[in-house]
Amino acid sequence: VADGSDRSRRDRRRLDRSWLDRSGRDRSGGDETPVTIAIPTYNRPGFLERALRSALAQTHAPVEVLVMDNASEDTSWRELPELGDARVRTVSHASNIGVVKNWNAAMAAARGDAICILNDDDVLHPSFVEVTAHLLEEWPQVGMAFCQARRVDCMGTPLGLWWNTAHDGVIH
Repeated sequence: VADGSDRSRRDRRRLDRSWLDRSGRDRSGGDETPVTIAIPTYNRPGFLERALRSALAQTHAPVEVLVMDNASEDTSWRELPELGDARVRTVSHASNIGVVKNWNAAMAAARGDAICILNDDDVLHPSFVEVTAHLLEEWPQVGMAFCQARRVDCMGTPLGLWWNTAHDGVIH
């Protein structure tokens, strides 16, 4: 019986995580891909290379890295050596479908149970997936996570921290 306490509200919001495994694969064989890092990109091979390196350097394994090319005119990204890594998969659209549809396509193409959207001009700390996956497992009622970010310029020079302090860091 719900008594209106914080505990009962949390229990009502508890999520059934079974929907996260959309693949229908048998997970008993050890071929799990618990996390997909999706990198939407368009005409920025230099930035994409840095994003790819940070995704592949994650301490948490296994990870799928999904490059979602939005019909880039500059096709030099296809020559990046990181694309030869078995964890990387690419999807190229025939025409530019826009940012939001490219994100949606990434969500649909992802094989992981959890998805991280990494913009091509961003990089991840090596332990980002490990820490975030642990927190999501520890609090199964949570359906989304975000964190503080370090802002840097295109040369990697630190510009300070970014943090959304609205609602004390809680999205309502």
